[in-house]
Amino acid sequence: MLFSSPKFIIQSYQDWYISLVAKDVRNTDVIMSGAMQDISVIGMMHRIMGWSVSNLYVVVPAALLIVSPLLRTKQYRFIPFRLSYLAIVLLSVVLFSTASESSTYIIAMAGVGIWYVLREGKKSKTVLVLLVLALILTSLSPTDLFPQYINVHYVRAYSLKALPPFLVWIWLMKEVFIKDFAFTKMQPV
Repeated sequence: MLFSSPKFIIQSYQDWYISLVAKDVRNTDVIMSGAMQDISVIGMMHRIMGWSVSNLYVVVPAALLIVSPLLRTKQYRFIPFRLSYLAIVLLSVVLFSTASESSTYIIAMAGVGIWYVLREGKKSKTVLVLLVLALILTSLSPTDLFPQYINVHYVRAYSLKALPPFLVWIWLMKEVFIKDFAFTKMQPV
């Protein structure tokens, strides 16, 4: 607003909102046609359940969940808390965007990598299974190393590429809500 008028800024946001609503409608049409866009939690819900309600029913609760851990200000000084929150943000940007495409999952996989590194000591079987699932479904499914039939008829058809990162997101959300990061091996700053 320093370089333009408040009227211009307000008009810009109104135009941006209209553009986002139109893009959201196009993405819903794309989902129903089977194209590889909206590979997100929302797209997964659309494809698996035939869901056709507003995306706001997913995005608004997710946004509230994402910012809620920031209320735990006493945890800020612990590096694992901050890294967990960074992983949540990296995952959320992809998982809750109707513009998610296969190539954007490099961002989500960085979040999965941070989550995995934060598992202290010996990795449990659940952690290893989830990591392997993420590597196979999220990273390898669009490649020639993955069976084409399974990719087309299951992974693409139901946006299953989003499932392993979403499970990691849920794991991380649980941790940042209840875990006391004071008892982790990494030292506070």
